[in-house]
Amino acid sequence: MAEETNPFKKLEEANPAPERLKQKVMESVEFSQLMIEMADLFTDKMGKTMLDLFKTKKNDND
Repeated sequence: MAEETNPFKKLEEANPAPERLKQKVMESVEFSQLMIEMADLFTDKMGKTMLDLFKTKKNDND
């Protein structure tokens, strides 16, 4: 099997990105991940927590 070269690696070698641009991209990715986690916290996890909070267990002895 022949090993394929990554075209993005060739592009990066020919035209390296400025360090400030790399930093801005990473900050943007981190911010996006934070927003996804916050949305998940207040939609899915909070709903499950509220359901668990008000859920009552039925005992056989009642």
